[in-house]
Amino acid sequence: MRTITLLLLSILVQPIFAQTFSESTSYSFGGVFGGAVDFADVEGDGDLDVLVTGKIGLNDETETSLYLNNGLGVYDKVGSTIFEGVMFGTIDFSDVDMDGDQDVLITGENNDNEYIAEIYLNDGTGEFFEILDTPFDGVFTSSTVFTDIDNDGDEDVIIAGINNENYGTTKLYTNDGNGVFSELIGTPFLGVVDAAIDVADVDGDGDFDLLVTGTNSPAPVSGPIANLYINNGMGGFSLKNDTPFEPCLAGDIAFADVDGDNDQDVLITGYNSDIIPNVNFSKLYTNDGLGNYTEITGTPFSGVFLSSIAFADIDGDNDQDVLITGRGNSETQATVRVAILYTNDGFGTFTEVTNSPFEQVDFSGIAFGDVDGDEDQDVMLTGMIDDAGSIDYITKLYINESMTSSMYESQNDIGIKVHPNPVLNEKLNISFTSNKQQSINVSFLDVHGRTLLYFFKQTVIGENNYSIDVTDFPKGIYFLKLDDGQQIGIRKVVVQ
Repeated sequence: MRTITLLLLSILVQPIFAQTFSESTSYSFGGVFGGAVDFADVEGDGDLDVLVTGKIGLNDETETSLYLNNGLGVYDKVGSTIFEGVMFGTIDFSDVDMDGDQDVLITGENNDNEYIAEIYLNDGTGEFFEILDTPFDGVFTSSTVFTDIDNDGDEDVIIAGINNENYGTTKLYTNDGNGVFSELIGTPFLGVVDAAIDVADVDGDGDFDLLVTGTNSPAPVSGPIANLYINNGMGGFSLKNDTPFEPCLAGDIAFADVDGDNDQDVLITGYNSDIIPNVNFSKLYTNDGLGNYTEITGTPFSGVFLSSIAFADIDGDNDQDVLITGRGNSETQATVRVAILYTNDGFGTFTEVTNSPFEQVDFSGIAFGDVDGDEDQDVMLTGMIDDAGSIDYITKLYINESMTSSMYESQNDIGIKVHPNPVLNEKLNISFTSNKQQSINVSFLDVHGRTLLYFFKQTVIGENNYSIDVTDFPKGIYFLKLDDGQQIGIRKVVVQ
């Protein structure tokens, strides 16, 4: 039966992308503003935990919260941590002391209105302790990145932002391999506020180069920059002249190979304060493989600032799609927040996905990761929203169903609703609307495509409601499939 079923599916169904993110209701995360979010396996149990920073109330109170994953994408907040609460900063996980677990660097403004840059070492079980007397400048409106700058096998760090003296800073700190850092003096980097930085091997020589945007402060140069610095392989950098990047601030940078030619292209968001009136932008630049970039015009990207960018293969077709959030342009000058997903055709041509469930946010954070172990990219989103005319903050997890669904879906998807989901020791309720009386096949499958339950139902015109008893199924990820011979619908189900 299983062989025949899969054969029929392969004949009847074209493997196309269907955008099927859904908001997780497994945990109500506290909303944050001006925050950051990042995934890491902090406990060493093989799943992705999450750390979230940001402002949590209207009185400027900040918080840094750690949530542990049970392996199925269901999270529990750790009641007490030593992390200092911050906003307008960053989170960066890295194994800085090379002991096989994920340590973390946190920057931003704390509850005492001080700017910090603090590193916490992990004992391997998710218990952290702060390393004191680091050389890092505390920073605000900041950006950070870990990478092996000098090719000695450990993780160095670059930190940019406004420091406690209200000057912009961009500094490189090298690691001795044990998590002890030293500032590298004499770099050519301009200090920036409203910073964004990212690293990539742009010229194909095996080391990591650096792109910096923001407002330069203090002199000699004043105003927005977009500077590309080329690494000589030993951590020595030089400014690359004649790049096409538009100077900007209050944006984001993300490198990715968008056109499948094995070099690092780049997407940059922000606005150029030297141009009046200011116009927000999102510009894509492709790389010739030698670090020479060309702007691609005519992209569908919404121009944004106070923004975040994250690339990920969300539909399982082995190219880099992108989610962009931030504050967009408006003819009326009103605040227009966006959170838009764009899929890639594999050649760097992007198409906006309509009707996505993401909240429209600015002052935002984005993190992609496979939180539920089904080998696709889920996403967590933080930021400020407009809730019926009032300001509110969110932290929301959206579960990706598109990769597995794309194996089965036809172009006419049955609009299935399942609840509760996750389901625990109870029946899974199924509902959908039919426009005619017909026979429909109902299947319940595991993650390997094996059919565990299979039965027929006769539909009525209008609302149809069925249920499946899942109490005897082990915890894990499953898929509900409805097939009427012309339409097929797939929904992912978590059994707890």
